[in-house]
Amino acid sequence: MPQIMDCAEVTALIKTFLRDEYLFTCVSSLRRHYPYMKIIVADDGHCSNEKEARLKESGVSEYIALPWNQGVSRGRNILIDACDTPYFLVGDDDFYYTEETRLGDMVRMMEVADLAGGAVRYCDTLQHYEATLEWVPESKGLIHREINRNYQIHEGIRYADAELTFNFFIAKTELARKIRWEDSIHVIFEHEDFFMAGCLRGMKVVYCPNSVVTHRKVELPIIPEYEEIRWNREDKSKFFNKWGLSFVQDVQGRRLIPDSREITPIQAVPAPAQALPPNGTRNTSRIFGTNVKGE
Repeated sequence: MPQIMDCAEVTALIKTFLRDEYLFTCVSSLRRHYPYMKIIVADDGHCSNEKEARLKESGVSEYIALPWNQGVSRGRNILIDACDTPYFLVGDDDFYYTEETRLGDMVRMMEVADLAGGAVRYCDTLQHYEATLEWVPESKGLIHREINRNYQIHEGIRYADAELTFNFFIAKTELARKIRWEDSIHVIFEHEDFFMAGCLRGMKVVYCPNSVVTHRKVELPIIPEYEEIRWNREDKSKFFNKWGLSFVQDVQGRRLIPDSREITPIQAVPAPAQALPPNGTRNTSRIFGTNVKGE
């Protein structure tokens, strides 16, 4: 019960695009384990009466239709503006929440941090992305460094200082509204950009290894339309140019450098004809729930 009640002041913000079955499973798992948590979904993919009804029945508090293919960053900015609780949860639309997710622990970490990230399990393997960030001015590089795993304890919760975690975290709403996500970066590198901007604002980040979410409980067939749009190579160029970077190096020592061949975006996928309202012409609008700020 404490884990459940600790999340009454948290809103789950879910940006979704073309992965309806994953989304339904994600929402159901959240509602099952955290019945008092508000859930807002922002959708820039296909909208339909059937989807609207299913999300409402599953306990979604607000459903926001975005213009077609607005991207994760734009969607999260709209979501954070719609959030009216002190804290919010960011998680992908294909996450599955269980007893070991322990969101209540992450909420209690807000007493000593601005953002608390957790671990992600995929195919029965615990994935690691948490890191500290080292700027290398002379070579214009950004290096991800391994965190110090001599864990500290706060109210019985293990944690470590970090500057970067997975896109699975609980954070303070007011601070995130000041940091925001880079609208021009659709998907790739929106994550790194947010944490780098937060680092510049002094955002205190911690990693909680005992809060674990499952990435895709069941692997569904590949959605070609999603895959074509998801890997937008133009995002990489925008990210590197914004921060003036010559390379990004991960914890394993792998380097990613700008590539002129990736300047041109790979997708030119038109919006579908049938939608609610028409995807190609719709503005950001509330399908159900509280009015979107700015409407």
